[in-house]
Amino acid sequence: MYRMLVVDNEPDERMVVSYLLKEYHYEFEVIEAENGRDALRVLRDTHIDVLFTDVKMPHINGIELSKRARAQIPDIQIVFFSGFDDFTFVKSALSVQAVDYLLKPIVPEDFNAIISILQKRLEEARARCAIQKNSATLREKYLVNQLLRNIPPERIRQYDPQADFRFLEKYDRLLLLHFDETFFERVFEQVFESGITAAVTALTGERVTLVNINPSQSVLLAGGADERRLARAVCGYISENWGAVCYVAVTEPFQSLGDLYHRYLEAESWLESRFFDPARQVCGVQDGQQAPLLDLNKQNQNYDDEILCAMANNIKYKDSERLQNNVLDILNRYSVRSDFSQLYIRVLCANILRTLHKGLSPCLPGTSREELEMEISSLFSLTSYNEIKGVILRKLEKVTANFTKGQQSASHVITRVIAYIHGHYMEEISLQILSQVVYLSPRYLSSLFIAETGCGINRYLKKVRMEKARELLTTSNMRIHSICAAVGYTKVSYFCQSFQDEFGVTPGRYRKDHVCASNTEDWGEDA
Repeated sequence: MYRMLVVDNEPDERMVVSYLLKEYHYEFEVIEAENGRDALRVLRDTHIDVLFTDVKMPHINGIELSKRARAQIPDIQIVFFSGFDDFTFVKSALSVQAVDYLLKPIVPEDFNAIISILQKRLEEARARCAIQKNSATLREKYLVNQLLRNIPPERIRQYDPQADFRFLEKYDRLLLLHFDETFFERVFEQVFESGITAAVTALTGERVTLVNINPSQSVLLAGGADERRLARAVCGYISENWGAVCYVAVTEPFQSLGDLYHRYLEAESWLESRFFDPARQVCGVQDGQQAPLLDLNKQNQNYDDEILCAMANNIKYKDSERLQNNVLDILNRYSVRSDFSQLYIRVLCANILRTLHKGLSPCLPGTSREELEMEISSLFSLTSYNEIKGVILRKLEKVTANFTKGQQSASHVITRVIAYIHGHYMEEISLQILSQVVYLSPRYLSSLFIAETGCGINRYLKKVRMEKARELLTTSNMRIHSICAAVGYTKVSYFCQSFQDEFGVTPGRYRKDHVCASNTEDWGEDA
């Protein structure tokens, strides 16, 4: 609805304007002012689309009022109405680019004709504004996507001299939104973005930028807000409106454009920490969790962290010998120390159990999360360190035994996964499906794939699909909605957005730029 300010010192004249708007079914919110001075107060506090004003008024006349209104709101539409048929007034009206000049008493047919023209101008202006805003938003998302792929800003500017990153200056925090489903296959990104943006603005008054990374993840860039509160608000809004569970990782502030990629990796690593605690939706540097270490000095803490990290790598590469040595090293180290608190010993052993649990196949008995948590709980009820060591060693024995059953080399596993992706990219593919193909847990397969290829499975799958789409665009006469289905997408809008994120142009534009006109005459594609 548009907003009209009607200014006249005669109440009856103002009433006539309101009456005629209703009579001709124009939907305007009408605000009245009885003189130019009062009208200026309204203009100062409220955005006005149309100024409908008398010429001769007390305090400030209509011509002066219109000049000030035009200076304050450049695109405001102005209509004069007056009882004086004077060419001087008409010239003044033209000087402020008025839509028209009506004589009193107002002739209804003339009024209707002028308002019809005026409303068309307003609609055209709003459409132009929407197109410009949408174009700028798509541009910003494309640039963020490039940065998140670890492409340096300098390199982006080499092939895109118009790249302008100033819009990122108002942001300093990255939040990674993750779903355990292909959320953006069933929810339009535009609907999601407008809803989240409105919710965040209502909460913080700040603007955010959302960038879709893959069907299960979106990056939210924010600044100047309480990140924990913001993350929980986003989770709550998504649950209430789409019935989905969203996990949010909050990172350290980013200091530069190049830092954005490292914050993204940091967020992905924080999401890994929720594997054994799926109820915790918000994780990261702002989740307020600290390890309950008591009388542990920095040197010992660093040593324990290094051993736990080494154990994780041993499990990753199924190195039984080094895993056994590291576990025995840390356990024996505390067997001869009495200057550490019992609480710290129990917490450390709980972390060892969690690390070892990652080396068990999910199909084996006794490997569920609930059973792991029961094991961890038992550590806090045992009365001696030897009993705690016994729990750890039994877990170690299970892990090393699991390594010898059907062990596969990392390269062989990833080769099979890649072959499956290339053979089934046109079908629904998820981490769960791929993990079943190679008989590994989804989490282990995900980390193995990143270690072997340098990128995540979702990103690799998207690249395969986009390359195939690009090939079909230039070598076939398939329509874009057919290409969308042929490369595994169910929604054309999501496919087109993904293609533009990958190559910087829409599929239709890419086809026009890379195929001669004679080959595209019958395709009719403009997506």
